[in-house]
Amino acid sequence: MKKLWFIFLVPFIFLGTVSDTANAAKVYHGTPKALRGYYRTKIKKIHTINHSYYWSFKTLHIKAKTIQFDYGTGTDTYIIHNLYHANDGKNKFLVGGNYVPMGGESPLYYAYFIKKNKKLKVVYYNDSLTKVTGHETYYKFSGRASKFKNYPYS
Repeated sequence: MKKLWFIFLVPFIFLGTVSDTANAAKVYHGTPKALRGYYRTKIKKIHTINHSYYWSFKTLHIKAKTIQFDYGTGTDTYIIHNLYHANDGKNKFLVGGNYVPMGGESPLYYAYFIKKNKKLKVVYYNDSLTKVTGHETYYKFSGRASKFKNYPYS
């Protein structure tokens, strides 16, 4: 029930941030300090031929002016810039921005971040904030990874 409530709440929060009324939520540039840092998804061990394996995970690096998404191997990197956010209570934020131009990517980015302790839940939205396009749960980590097996350190 809570998930359904958040899905319907996010478009109304964003509409309130772009209006010029006195009761509208304030829009800030950049990312909130509470979200900044390194995050990763749960790690999966993927086996390949010849009994070898690699670690599969996604990382999220939130900086003051950019957000960088990486897949564990570092081959697919997405950078979001021109960021702005609106606060929706304690540790809940609606973040918008633009992708660095890439082939086939949408130029706009909208996500709803919910942070609890060292866990960050991210709900992604389409360009018009009418449909949820995905969600992911990230966990805080140091940002360092082993060069030998590409395994992230806690």
